[in-house]
Formats: sequence, C-alpha cells, structure tokens
Amino acid sequence: MTQALIDELGESQVVAADLIESSDGVNCKYYQMDVTNKDLYEQIVKENDVDYILHLAAILSSLGEKHPQMAYDVNVTGATNALNIARDNNCQLFVPSSIAAFGGENFPKVNTPNDVIL
Repeated sequence: MTQALIDELGESQVVAADLIESSDGVNCKYYQMDVTNKDLYEQIVKENDVDYILHLAAILSSLGEKHPQMAYDVNVTGATNALNIARDNNCQLFVPSSIAAFGGENFPKVNTPNDVIL
C-alpha cells in the first residue's frame, strides 16, 4: 500500500509507520510506531501536517485468540486512537476491513464493494 501511494502521490506526500524498525525499499518518511501509543501517533500526524490517515493496524483471529489482550489493544485502542487523532487534527480517516472478514466465492476479490455481504 505504501509503495502504491508513493507511486500515485510522490514520496514527499507519504508518511509511513509500522512496528518494524526500518522500511527497507520504501522511499518516504518512515517512523517506527505502535498504534497504542497515542502521543507518538498524534505527534507524527502533527509534525508532518497529515491530512489523511490510512489505518491498517490489526491483529487477526488466530494471533488474537492466542493473545486476546494484545488484540484488544491494537484493534480497539489503536483504532480509537486513530479516530480521536483524526477528529482532533481535522484528518480524513480510512480504516478498511481485512479481506479475512469476507468469505466464500460469492464476492469480487478485486475492488470489493463496501456493501458486500460478510
């Protein structure tokens, strides 16, 4: 996703963040960040004058079942942080669902509509 955004918008318009220490091969501003750290999340948004947040952080079912508190922290607290930061900093926010939420062969796997049955 990061590379697609860089290709479309230019590397100076994209800020990326993840848990991993570095972003080898991604040529944009990069931060190591945990979405549960609201202060750092908001600091990055403010320092970079971010106006659109694409929040992709999530713990899926199998790992979440093994570590329910971590799943809650990332999925609920992280998303809540994104919502509050977007509101407080006048940002647009997109929190897409994982393809893991869709099943079967009765939905398009490319350009899946927002109103497809789960």
